[in-house]
Amino acid sequence: MLKYPVRVRRDGQQFLAESPDLPIAQTVGASREECLENARKAIQDCIVLLMSERIPIPAPSRIEGEHDVVVLPALNEAKLALYELMRIEGLRKAELARRLDWHQPQIDRLLDLRHESRFSQLEQAFLALGKRISIYVHNDQAQENRGSNSVTIQGQPTP
Repeated sequence: MLKYPVRVRRDGQQFLAESPDLPIAQTVGASREECLENARKAIQDCIVLLMSERIPIPAPSRIEGEHDVVVLPALNEAKLALYELMRIEGLRKAELARRLDWHQPQIDRLLDLRHESRFSQLEQAFLALGKRISIYVHNDQAQENRGSNSVTIQGQPTP
């Protein structure tokens, strides 16, 4: 789970959010809640920009002190893992499309953080790179504070 720390502070009539890990991901909101939702979108936009330039995506830093947290959806995390694997291996989108026998726009959508891709498509992409997806299921913060257990499930490829 990608949890990016965010500093939210009041700035006059509105709230301002800044991410120490992604400095260009700054945003405002009329309320603290709106500001945090806008921060999630700003972090996603910033990551999309970095991806378009084939730049490594900074991992979230450790959350310390007075920070709020923006949690990216699990689907975003899987897409970022695919992007990083492709970047490290020097694999272009066109080559992944060739390996999967897909069209280029399908690969673009697969890597688009705002597109609701099917999980089976991500599984196929990872398999084309000789990898499997493993899912880690754990409790939310409230559950973790009560000392509940976590579960790891090994993903199986879908036909």
